[in-house]
Amino acid sequence: MKISEVSIKRPVFATMMIVALLVLGLFSYNEMSIELFPEVDFPIVVVRSALPGASAESIEKEVTKLVEDAVNQISGIKHITSTSREGYSLVVIEFKLETVGAIAAQDVREKVAGIGNLLPEDIEDPIVSQFDHNAQAMMSITVAGKRSPKEITQLVKDRIKPRLEAVTGVGSVTLIGGKEREILVAINPDKLKAYQITVDMVRTAIASANMEVPGGRIDEGSREYMVRMQGRLTSVDQFNSIIVKNRDGMPIYLSDLAVVKDTIMEQRSLSRFNADPTVALDIISQSGANIVDLSDDVRKQIANLKKELPPDIELQIVQDQSIFIRDSIDEILFNIKFGTALAVFVIFMFLLDIRPTYITS
Repeated sequence: MKISEVSIKRPVFATMMIVALLVLGLFSYNEMSIELFPEVDFPIVVVRSALPGASAESIEKEVTKLVEDAVNQISGIKHITSTSREGYSLVVIEFKLETVGAIAAQDVREKVAGIGNLLPEDIEDPIVSQFDHNAQAMMSITVAGKRSPKEITQLVKDRIKPRLEAVTGVGSVTLIGGKEREILVAINPDKLKAYQITVDMVRTAIASANMEVPGGRIDEGSREYMVRMQGRLTSVDQFNSIIVKNRDGMPIYLSDLAVVKDTIMEQRSLSRFNADPTVALDIISQSGANIVDLSDDVRKQIANLKKELPPDIELQIVQDQSIFIRDSIDEILFNIKFGTALAVFVIFMFLLDIRPTYITS
């Protein structure tokens, strides 16, 4: 055998070749990324459409059916699955495995854009995205404190969420269980009828009074200043002072028609930790990001946030996908080492000689 003959006659050459392979393997191991799943391109495209206020039946007839008929013309489709519920449409198109996912997504995007004039006017722009099995929460964090849920939610939106989104490799951060601030305008229908005012007139008056518009520019020598008309409402009293209509020279204020309250939005999601309501953040990684390295970076950012936030605010990691990945890798390495030791032991039991056993191992 050529390999055995060369190894026996040229032991230094054989040793250097083995050392070179070991060095190459060591560098490759250190540079290897750690992922839960291998990179696989699943040719699955998702179309999401939102039409607030529409019933499930309307969504099915006016949105979902049109999208299905449009994308059904694309070749290579295996299955089409759709879901229609109040104000929301979801169409999942699964292509054959030999189809390139990026090309399939582009074809679907063109077909959906082609039916834009057939969809309802109030619909939000449909979102076409390729399915990514890595686009799931790799870490979940709870935020609690001795404050009202509204204050905690505002703190999370203003200070915590932007800092986590800035970490390299983070795709998005989803807030769950928050109670956001809302200005509630409870209109009295009897007063609207008495003053002969419609709901659209009230809505138009509020929108006109709560806006910022550009006011041109001012030139001063070599400098130029932009002028902006600040008209955002900041308090309930300012809402009450909005003039909805002038009747016989007398202004009709919003306070004459409705009760304005500074309250919170209707809660659409709920998060609990140890049976207590809390505000949670789901961190979703970018496609191809190293989950283990990303987890380390997020933990460093959380440690910095704990130093900067008020002492009553507690951040706690309740779910971390990298822990499972690390445990899996450690188990694999243990099995490799244990298997190697068993193989060396079996060789020694057959040869009963230390020197050839050492060379083989």
